Amino acid sequence: MKIGAKRLNFSLPLTLTSLLMCSSFAFAQSKELIIAQISPGQSLHGRSMERIAAELNRQGVKAKTQHDIKEIKGIKQTGEIALIHAVKQNTFQMIPLTDGPCANVAPSCALFSMPFLFKSQKHAEEVADHPTVIKVLNEEFNKQGFELLAVYQHGWKQFFSTAKVLKDPKDFQGLKLRVMQSPAYLSLANSLGASPVPSAMPSVHEQISKGVVGAHENPIWVHKLFNLHALMKNVTLSNHIYGVFYMLVNKDVWQALSPKDQKIVRSVVWDERVRERKESIALSEKVLQEYRAMPDMTVYDPKPEELAAFQKVGEDVLSQSKARISPEIIKIAQDLGQESTVKK
Repeated sequence: MKIGAKRLNFSLPLTLTSLLMCSSFAFAQSKELIIAQISPGQSLHGRSMERIAAELNRQGVKAKTQHDIKEIKGIKQTGEIALIHAVKQNTFQMIPLTDGPCANVAPSCALFSMPFLFKSQKHAEEVADHPTVIKVLNEEFNKQGFELLAVYQHGWKQFFSTAKVLKDPKDFQGLKLRVMQSPAYLSLANSLGASPVPSAMPSVHEQISKGVVGAHENPIWVHKLFNLHALMKNVTLSNHIYGVFYMLVNKDVWQALSPKDQKIVRSVVWDERVRERKESIALSEKVLQEYRAMPDMTVYDPKPEELAAFQKVGEDVLSQSKARISPEIIKIAQDLGQESTVKK
């Protein structure tokens, strides 16, 4: 199987008014967009952010990047949730944010956390770029002080484990599964029969080392980026979720930009998504081949009946999550999925 071939309620204690009051003023002082992310600069995200910053500067919009963010002064949270707070208080102006944390800000982002909803790479991209999907998500982000510029590809997600290969949902019974900190991922773990361990990605290596978790799910390139292949050597090619990240900018900062600069920023970020998706696909395939060649790694391709059992779990998660997601964009995703299936 190739990557992507097949197809608790966390509240963020954000005081929007107090965090956003000084945003426009602070940006007016510096006139520079700081694009920040938690991954290293050489990561897929990091390279993409560097290209965005370089092109913005070339077109006259001042921008710079900050990578590998561990701690942010004055913010207790860690990982991507800390980035949400940092953008709100205008420490940073633009961030890439993955689907899990985003669903705590814009609930309909959980659309891209639904297991087995997307039938193919083409189907996933069509939904991610659909004007109505972008509009609905942006309306939710706007209410929380963000402007959505584009939906990028994090990567098709797989399951990883320490003790044994996870061939079907029965193998998850009682297993401690690290998941993103969002309702949809908690539903996924519970529907599999696992015990969810929600945590920020930078802490996962230590959790695995200490036996706090016995499995996790992520794009395969992320598994290697954080050196988790040294600890978790079983890979199940489930392609269960089309992982994305959202390119977000502080709404007050966005409104402080001139119409010309807004057009430049939106165009640069939108255009970069095409190259970023291609790199995500290529990187995932590269790591997959590396894992297949490693004698101590086990890469498992689920059988059709095993995939069917996983897909049933996906249906359960969607049923549990529908109340939080715009029915309009669920219908768009399902209709485009039917078209994709027919064309096969």
